[in-house]
Amino acid sequence: NKEKSFRDRLDMFFYDTDLMPLFVQENYIKVRVSLPKEESYSKERGDYNIIRRMSEAAECISQSDLVNNQIRAKQNWALFPTYGNLSTISAAFPIRGQPPGNFFGGKPGAWPPPLAFPGKCLGHQSTMSKKNRLVHELARCMKLNSFANKSEVAMDYMSVLRHKLCEPLISEGNDGVESTIKMMEEYQLSKDELDTICADMRLNDIKVDGKVTVISTDWYSQVDSKVKSSLTRNYNKESHSLKFTKPKMTSDMFSKAKK
Repeated sequence: NKEKSFRDRLDMFFYDTDLMPLFVQENYIKVRVSLPKEESYSKERGDYNIIRRMSEAAECISQSDLVNNQIRAKQNWALFPTYGNLSTISAAFPIRGQPPGNFFGGKPGAWPPPLAFPGKCLGHQSTMSKKNRLVHELARCMKLNSFANKSEVAMDYMSVLRHKLCEPLISEGNDGVESTIKMMEEYQLSKDELDTICADMRLNDIKVDGKVTVISTDWYSQVDSKVKSSLTRNYNKESHSLKFTKPKMTSDMFSKAKK
C-alpha cells in the first residue's frame, strides 16, 4: 500500500517476526511485477527487468538471513529492525505489483498462482534442526578419536564412515559383523549412531521428470536383513565402555533417580 509509511510496514513485520519473512520468501516469485514504462518498452527488456528485480528481492532475503544468524548467535537484538526491513520491506519493494492469485479470492490454477503458506519451509526447518542435532551428537562421540568439528563430520566423515561400516556387512555377510563392531567401538559409536550415519543422515535421491539422481549410495539398504539382525544381537550381548556420558544417558539416570 503506497499510503503506508515505512514505520507502518515495519509494524506489520512485528505481527509475527518468524512467519512474515517466510511468507515473503515463499511467494515473492509468484507476484506479477508492475514495471514502469521505461523498463517495459519491449518484451525482452521487460523480462530482463523482472528477473533483475527478482534477483534483488532474493539478495535482500539472503542478507536478512545473515543478519538473523547474527541476532541468534550473538543475541544482538538491536539488529531486529534491520532484519525486518531486509526480509520483508526491502525484499518486497522491487517486486511490488499484483499479489498471488487467491489473495483477492482468485481461483487456484490461474495466473498469478495462489498465495502459498510456507508449510514446506517450516517442515524443512524441522528436518534441518533434527539433522543438526544428530551431527552434533556424532561429532561429540568421535571427539576422542578425531579433531573434526560438526561441519567436517557432515562433509568429510559421514560418507566415508557409511561405506566403511557397511562394506564388511555387504561383502562378508555375518563374518563382517565383527569388523563393523570394531570400527563402531573405535569411534565410540552405538547402534543408534550407526543408524544415524547409514540411514538418517543419507542425502535423499532427487527425482525430476521421472528420472532419479542418486546423491549418495544407500549402502545400508544393500545389507541383508539377517545380517542386520546378527549385528544387533552381537552388539547388544557385548559390553561397550564409553569414555563420556551421552545426554540421553543423563536424562535416563535422572528419571530413575526420581522413581
